[in-house]
Amino acid sequence: MAITINVRYTGTGGQARAFAREMASSGTVSIIREEPGNLRYEYYVSLEDPKR
Repeated sequence: MAITINVRYTGTGGQARAFAREMASSGTVSIIREEPGNLRYEYYVSLEDPKR
């Protein structure tokens, strides 16, 4: 059984995107992707709302 979880990060002044960049550059994203059972971990950018 697969479970999909979508989380929306919201911030002003580009904080949401800065958070995603920090997660990637710090290696946290790589650690999460290596967790047993994890099939995918991705960030997506909203084209309609620059705060997300």
